[in-house]
Amino acid sequence: MQAEKKILQPQSAEAAYKELVRMGMSDKEGFSIKTFMKYYRK
Repeated sequence: MQAEKKILQPQSAEAAYKELVRMGMSDKEGFSIKTFMKYYRK
């Protein structure tokens, strides 16, 4: 959907990660900022 310009994602992967953790996403092993940044598409 992002390629079709139907959704907007934050430019900063760190900001997106912080918001997801705030909403309840786990930040344990396998859900670290490093892993998230590896798979985040800008």
